[in-house]
Amino acid sequence: MNVSPRSPVLAAAAAAGGLLLTYVVAVLTPLGQHLDTSVMVLTSASVSDHQWAQLLLDQESTVTMMAFATALTAVVAFARGGRHAFVAALTSIGTVLSAEALKEVLARPALLADNAANSLPSGHVAAIAGLAVAAVLAATGRLRNAIVAIGLAAVGLTGVATVTLEWHRPSDVLAAALLAITVGALIHAVTINLGARVLAQPSRSTTPCSSANSSHQPASLVVRR
Repeated sequence: MNVSPRSPVLAAAAAAGGLLLTYVVAVLTPLGQHLDTSVMVLTSASVSDHQWAQLLLDQESTVTMMAFATALTAVVAFARGGRHAFVAALTSIGTVLSAEALKEVLARPALLADNAANSLPSGHVAAIAGLAVAAVLAATGRLRNAIVAIGLAAVGLTGVATVTLEWHRPSDVLAAALLAITVGALIHAVTINLGARVLAQPSRSTTPCSSANSSHQPASLVVRR
């Protein structure tokens, strides 16, 4: 199925808009900060056993995520070729780097007594979400539907784990997921656009050379005779 170049651009714009809205509401307003922190504290208090969350996040180390990204890129390269592998690699790695950059750039004003630092978006969730989006973009047909379900479960579980341990607020989790969609859709849009331009380029004609060779051919035949 052919994908219009506008489709991933619209998806990226929608996800980026959602990310911006999440930041504005949950971080830049007193009510947003209060509700965001309250949900985190309530979630942590409602989960009696935090060991599963710690074990899960311990497994999602930088080395492990890099290994998964490398393995995914290799599988996609074998199954679908270099262009799709490039999209997968850039999406998974680009999401993590973008998350770290946003943490440094985005400010969290001290609107509450806790005076907490900015933690949006979540790095752990961004790593998982980046892999999930990369895998979804590479898959086709029924396999894509299965990967979407698995990806949503993995991102959701990781998000709940970070909130349970009070590493991140719910807005951090949502922002990381939206960031992954933004990065993946943008990269997908760029590759589609480049591919369309390559296909649109006219092929170089060799008619003049052929004509020149044809014009010399009779003389060559006469000489041989």
